Amino acid sequence: MKLVRDEFERLALEHIDMLYRVARRLTRDQTRAEDLVQETYLRALRAGDDFELQEYGIRPWLVRIMHNLHYSRAERERRQPVTMEDAHLEAAGGGGGEERSASFEAGSLEGMDERLVKALHGARFGAVAFAGEARTR
Repeated sequence: MKLVRDEFERLALEHIDMLYRVARRLTRDQTRAEDLVQETYLRALRAGDDFELQEYGIRPWLVRIMHNLHYSRAERERRQPVTMEDAHLEAAGGGGGEERSASFEAGSLEGMDERLVKALHGARFGAVAFAGEARTR
């Protein structure tokens, strides 16, 4: 049975408290729950013209919209790249850059051509040394 727009809105708004409780349980955060309820009602109102009232009412339809929104957002957020703080990057890399560069210079560069050592050093610590070497060639 098709509903008049006012009747649809009245039926949908009767369930706002229940939807908020479900959203709080899904998100475990007040602000995110409010956003989820708001987006649920926005989508329901947009699709209201296509809604046909069945014997089970509007409630399962609204809950399904909320469920799909929540899990779609969660999946999208899960796929986003995660930023790491510098401290985490240094810890994952095995120490600070200065310590590694000192051992790099002391050990593996012995016996190499001086220009190549400067170029490697410039690539490691900035292009200034490398740019100066490139101009002298």
